[in-house]
Amino acid sequence: MEAENEGEESDGEQEDVAPSLGEGMELCECLEMLCVIHSEARGVSTLLLQQQLCKLRAHLHVVQANSVHQTSLSSFFSNNLSPMDVDTM
Repeated sequence: MEAENEGEESDGEQEDVAPSLGEGMELCECLEMLCVIHSEARGVSTLLLQQQLCKLRAHLHVVQANSVHQTSLSSFFSNNLSPMDVDTM
């Protein structure tokens, strides 16, 4: 049964792919804006949701910043220039 279900999913549906960090931050920002626009919604605490989305966006920003690697200019140019580029300088 499971093998049949797996085959059907691959034909009709795509696999769920997690959004990138940047996409996640954009999504949080959009949802925060919806909370502002629909702040009068009955039975929904949009303020609490907005606060949690802001915290999540900040967390995603920190994760993204921690994954960035800094390089020196001399290291960048020595690794990215071919011998022909050096001759023309």
